[in-house]
Amino acid sequence: MSNEYEVPRAAAPRRWSPWAWAGLVVVVLLHAFVMWLVTAFVELDTQGSCREPAAPGDLTQARADLLVAVGVALAPWLVAVVATGLRRRPWVRILVGGLLVATVPVWALIHALASGPADWSSDWCLF
Repeated sequence: MSNEYEVPRAAAPRRWSPWAWAGLVVVVLLHAFVMWLVTAFVELDTQGSCREPAAPGDLTQARADLLVAVGVALAPWLVAVVATGLRRRPWVRILVGGLLVATVPVWALIHALASGPADWSSDWCLF
């Protein structure tokens, strides 16, 4: 005897194939590399060179740019976490991928927030 109001059970989540894991690793590595390039560009563009102190405006710009970089690093991963969570699928592996991608911009942002204009400088002498 079946109940017409009975809610069907959700299927058990499938295990990820090795190709799915490989895809996740490739996407994480590519996104992390792009975020490293963005972070390096922001730092080189705003830091003082030849151990000269950076201008206060450059440091403020670096902080704002790095905050945007952290948002860009985390946003697609958080959307993926919410989407997989709503479908009742495992989402922790996606969250870990997003956190790995965001480590470089977060580290640079913490460094920029803790630095003063005299500390926000580089040893590079480009000209």
